[in-house]
Amino acid sequence: MSIKSILVVSIVAAGSLASVANAGHRSGASHNGAYPHYFIKARVTDVRPVYRWVTVHRPSTNCHFERVNTVTHHKKSSTGAKILGGLIGGAIGNRLGHRSKSHGRRNAATVAGVIIGASIAGGAHAKNNRGHTHRGSHTRKVCRTQDNHHQERNFIGYQVHYRLRNRNYVTRSRRAPGRFIRLRVTARPLL
Repeated sequence: MSIKSILVVSIVAAGSLASVANAGHRSGASHNGAYPHYFIKARVTDVRPVYRWVTVHRPSTNCHFERVNTVTHHKKSSTGAKILGGLIGGAIGNRLGHRSKSHGRRNAATVAGVIIGASIAGGAHAKNNRGHTHRGSHTRKVCRTQDNHHQERNFIGYQVHYRLRNRNYVTRSRRAPGRFIRLRVTARPLL
């Protein structure tokens, strides 16, 4: 019911052409390997468009702005308090060590006073240092990508119904034929 059927019908109808084509060649092919052919017209009885459904993917990005609240807590540095505590502690330690006649003990008392004074001052500062809190907000852009897909009909051609010698045939064509379809008939022997 396809091209093979057309060829068989055409070859029977064009028997004389095939015998002429085979007269000079054993295989029936001409010197360039092609079989002789000619064209005929057949009446078109129906034409229908042919579609194929395909899935089309189209990602889309949706963005919006949103407000973000921020809280920042700042503490004051305790370095100054530790230095001041160290100086005071060093002076007290030096004064207490001054009663001792040994120079080494006086230096040890001074160093111990510096360490103890800095430690006490740093701890006291940390206990009383609450710092300050800054509250604010800013706007930021937030984007999300979604995969959108849908079905589309794609046109792929025409289904052409035609009639030749009281028989119906069907073929496909990229273009819509008119009232007639042109057929190529090849005279090829059936061996």
